[in-house]
Amino acid sequence: MSLKPKLSQSQRLALTPALRQSLNILAMPLTDLTAVIEAEAAENPFLQVDHPGGDGRAYDYALATSEAPTTLADSVRQQIAVMSLPDLVRDVALYLVGDLTDDGFLETATEEVAADLRVAPDVIDQAIAALQECEPVGIGARNLTEGLTLQLIAKGITRADATDATRHLDLFATRDWAKLQKATSWPSDKMHKLAELIGTLSPFPAERFGETAQPITPDVLVEPDGQDGHHVMLARGVAPSVTLDRTLLAAAKGDAAAQEYSKERQARADALINAIEFRGRTLLRLVQAIVVHQHRFFSGDFDHLTPLTQVELAATLEVHPTTVCRAIAGKYVQVNGAVYPVSFFLSRATKSKADTGPSAYTVQQLIRRMIVAEPPSAPLSDDAIVKKLKTDGVDIARRTVAKYRGCMNIPSSFERRRNAALQRTRPAPPGGVRSVKR
Repeated sequence: MSLKPKLSQSQRLALTPALRQSLNILAMPLTDLTAVIEAEAAENPFLQVDHPGGDGRAYDYALATSEAPTTLADSVRQQIAVMSLPDLVRDVALYLVGDLTDDGFLETATEEVAADLRVAPDVIDQAIAALQECEPVGIGARNLTEGLTLQLIAKGITRADATDATRHLDLFATRDWAKLQKATSWPSDKMHKLAELIGTLSPFPAERFGETAQPITPDVLVEPDGQDGHHVMLARGVAPSVTLDRTLLAAAKGDAAAQEYSKERQARADALINAIEFRGRTLLRLVQAIVVHQHRFFSGDFDHLTPLTQVELAATLEVHPTTVCRAIAGKYVQVNGAVYPVSFFLSRATKSKADTGPSAYTVQQLIRRMIVAEPPSAPLSDDAIVKKLKTDGVDIARRTVAKYRGCMNIPSSFERRRNAALQRTRPAPPGGVRSVKR
């Protein structure tokens, strides 16, 4: 047996307790940060907390100013945070949350993420598996078939049967039991049980998160400086400010019996204050970089966003992509009175023959403008939109147009034509009253 020493490489993120706390604070939305501050202040007499708006608990203030349903991303991040995962797998899973579509699907290829993050594909697979353990069932699926398969497994169906069932959805849809039995060798009662279960599945795992959120409090403000530039600043007065109570600390240091206690509590207070300051500095740097990259948008061209990924932004800031992932989680920017999630400004380029193109958001706005300008009696088909986009230098597939149309809640050309016909044939209101456009 050879006892020669061997060298091997492994991927891991070595985090000190202070850095881990800073990264955790960085990932917190304002409400969670406020709750952490209040909890620490209740146990630490050396932590001085100034509540925004004067009287009242900061946590209540935060809830009052940022009431909103939990978003899909927030919900999944919270679930991942309590899973027993290797640090690297957890960080990759948190990164992938940013790639989930509004419907809960994960469209980015494993190889692409592995190349972006420079980690092994098996780490990506583990992270995706963690995503797919989250609620609602089906989150993190790569396509509709996988999403339905995951839902069937959650309902007690074996993976083999669930996979076979979703492979033959067309036969379930037409109730062609004879072909289905020939293809699967299932008895009749099993086929009918699966058919009943399939009818309860959701094609869109995240549909319950589609509710409109209430106004929320921005973390960062962006305002024009009057010289074709912008001021980027942290929003003040939306979270409690935290400092050391140096008067109490000096008194405690004069008491020999309290010195050990005061030293430990001061260290905790310093760590929290430093973590909050790190959060603020990182948010400022991140949004400043976004404003530079998305200058056209912030200068008033609200239909235009340049492609910008988390990995590209991380390279600009010279930080790890998971730091960007944490920094954008649950954070908001106010621009010209409107509030946007920070993640709104990040997107991949649309695929084209040159493998580059405008952002998905920009393409969506092009499609929207085409449809707004179309004759009501002759709406543009998705194929016609594809051809028009090609003349503008955007080469995307018809299914991508259909997907973007769905994201904007724009019906198909058939439905738009039918709706226009209904408007033309609708009888006038009783009494000869007609609507008047103002």
